[in-house]
Amino acid sequence: MDERLPITESPSVHSREFGGEHSDAAAVLRAMAACDRELYANHWGGYPGLANAAVVASVAELADVVAQCIKVNAGNGEHAASGEGDEPAGPSAAKKARREEAEDRSAPAVTQVVPAPGAVFVTGAGTSGRLAFLVVRTANAVLLTRGRAPCFHYIIAGGTPALFQCVESAEDNAVAAAADFDAALAAAGGDAITDALVIGVSCGLSATYVAAQLSCAMDDPRGRFHVVCLGFNPKRFARAQSTASGGEVSRTRESDGGGNGSEGGETPASGSEGQGATRAATSFRDVLWRMEEDEGGILCASARHGMQLRRRLVINPVLGPEAITGSSRLKGGTATKLVLDAAFTAAMVLAEGSPVAGAMRGARTGATVEAVAMVREALMAGSVATHAASPHVPVSNIAGTNISSGAQQSYSLSLAAVVECAASCLSSGGHLHYLGGGAAGVLGLIDASEQVPTFGARQTDVQGWVSGGRTELGVGVDPPPEGIIEISEEVFVAKEARGLREIDMVVVLVTDETFSGVGVDAEAALIEAVRERGVHVAVVSVSVSVGMAAAASGGSAVTAAAALRGRLGGGGGGTVLAVDVAVALAKGGKGGGRGVAAASAAAAATNPPSPPSALLSLFAPRAAELAVKHILNGISTGAHVLLGKVWGARMIDVRVSNEKLFHRAARIVSEVAGVCAADAARALIRAIHEGRTELNNDMHQAGECVGLSDEDRTINDAAAAANNVGDEEEAYWRKSISSHVAAATDAERVVPIAVLLATGRWATASEARVALQGSSSGAVSSSKRSSQSHMRQARSVQRGDERGMG
Repeated sequence: MDERLPITESPSVHSREFGGEHSDAAAVLRAMAACDRELYANHWGGYPGLANAAVVASVAELADVVAQCIKVNAGNGEHAASGEGDEPAGPSAAKKARREEAEDRSAPAVTQVVPAPGAVFVTGAGTSGRLAFLVVRTANAVLLTRGRAPCFHYIIAGGTPALFQCVESAEDNAVAAAADFDAALAAAGGDAITDALVIGVSCGLSATYVAAQLSCAMDDPRGRFHVVCLGFNPKRFARAQSTASGGEVSRTRESDGGGNGSEGGETPASGSEGQGATRAATSFRDVLWRMEEDEGGILCASARHGMQLRRRLVINPVLGPEAITGSSRLKGGTATKLVLDAAFTAAMVLAEGSPVAGAMRGARTGATVEAVAMVREALMAGSVATHAASPHVPVSNIAGTNISSGAQQSYSLSLAAVVECAASCLSSGGHLHYLGGGAAGVLGLIDASEQVPTFGARQTDVQGWVSGGRTELGVGVDPPPEGIIEISEEVFVAKEARGLREIDMVVVLVTDETFSGVGVDAEAALIEAVRERGVHVAVVSVSVSVGMAAAASGGSAVTAAAALRGRLGGGGGGTVLAVDVAVALAKGGKGGGRGVAAASAAAAATNPPSPPSALLSLFAPRAAELAVKHILNGISTGAHVLLGKVWGARMIDVRVSNEKLFHRAARIVSEVAGVCAADAARALIRAIHEGRTELNNDMHQAGECVGLSDEDRTINDAAAAANNVGDEEEAYWRKSISSHVAAATDAERVVPIAVLLATGRWATASEARVALQGSSSGAVSSSKRSSQSHMRQARSVQRGDERGMG
């Protein structure tokens, strides 16, 4: 592995054969399971992993801080009823302008809850922001069932439109990040907030949007924010450059309810450098350096609570490379959801304990013993869910907790059949539809949204539909404004279902939380109508129960799915496929061990399990969601591997929609075509500007681009030394990339065309596109042969082997 590359951008040894002639669904799933096995390791490559004691302690410390924010909201009902906490009049002009800018972009996407003194914000871009929405939504729902005021809020780069469709370029915008941060803080309560936490999620420690908001929180003049960064690279790989769209971020001290006013009696005792000043957009590395200076936290003077410790935490377990190089929606997304769910669930249980004036006040550092135990238990439960959804993955050896699981051994073959069916449908020009309710439906939406940037898919290739649509999720109305995709299952029934064909596939998602007997009848009626058109159907059920006795029944979701398939047994020309996962979470009794639950009556009598903990009972639905995510990732990733969209673990049809993806695309071209970084970048630019600017042979030999500015031409030199240029050259480099990204966002097949151009065998991008036409139609095998043939041609040119060019 190239030690200069971030681990999240490095290829995995488990999937290097992806795209080979002998790839099949079962092999792809085995490779993905091998990558998932690394998710729960104690170490990877000498770096601490998710099971490492220090990492577990950091997540537990996060749980303690979240519990503190929950506790301060106790008895907030009278405050909510009186309407206090609304935004005060007279906001500063600067903040008002930033908020208006955010509103014009339909951003930020934040949960609208009653203002309360304690607030937790989770911010992210792309998959991280979408998972933040899901985690926040479920956490607030649980708080309400426990009689607590909702206090969780999400912020996503690109606002509400980015929740369920690709808006990848938004992660480069630091100015929008500052505006969104102010607007989210105002919507959550503004000056009413006294204890707040911001969790910035960036799997690769690279998103400028997230870095800017972490910086905003650290600059708060009232010192109200704990600041936590969650990612999965060693710190030395944090992005060192800020982006061209970052500009300068103005921070003011006037009180306007946007969260940065000086009124309220709190001032930071230390760590306040840069307050009230105009700060240039900072890189992610700059933000981590600032956090390291205040490692352990800073003491702030509070009129309400006296001296308080504001934590500064970086949680960055290393998970190993992704099965698809750079696709952090896989392991990175799983770890993001698992860490946040574990911390939030543990916090809710902890909040039921000691009062707010307890151990977390004052200058205490480190995690409480109770938090460590609960987080370890939650991570172990996540490991069991992963094991059930990937049978080749052994239950983690996170020390100190024994939990048993039940996993059906036929799972692997069942999922492989679904993957092959999905690939066949997509290859024939059909579509894949996910249907589900609640969290399962949201996970379907998230998985569908990620196919466009990852594999260059069309927006309609893979679509998600959720019961109740945007209205039910609280993120808008149905139908949505023009340009925003439909997500309502009711719209699918009324419109989309009528046009389904025998080359389409519907995947129904069933979990204990989202399905009932009534749901079986309604869903069966829909699918029976769909099957009359010969559509293929897969029913995926995930049931997570607490206690060994509950597992013996197989779970309500599995039972419901069986009843649903029974209704579909006859008639229709499409295939009916089944994927069932049943998991039992239970603390082991005396002498109890880990492993698949075998649970004979005699064994249960001689070794009864301990009663389930409060944590496990609360965490079980989150474990089910984790299993659903694994299954959806397997279906979509496996199908696109079979379609030839992956070559040697590289996403060769990635959509170049932000600066991070531009760098990734250039590396792919360089590695596959075997050319230097400058030649790879030049080929990539030619492919991007194909429709506007074509190169004639003379200028191609000179390596210059017709119609591009002098600044654009600097890419040729800057690509060879992207990390070793002076300030002036760096400015040109950034501006050049951003201009290319703007042109490439909606372009298709840019990277495969660039690979062929880089070999020198094809003179123009148009010729390269014609050569690739065969890989976009036909059966799966034909598609794979076409893509593989051209990749081998590129390789053979690299080696000077003209025999491969026939």
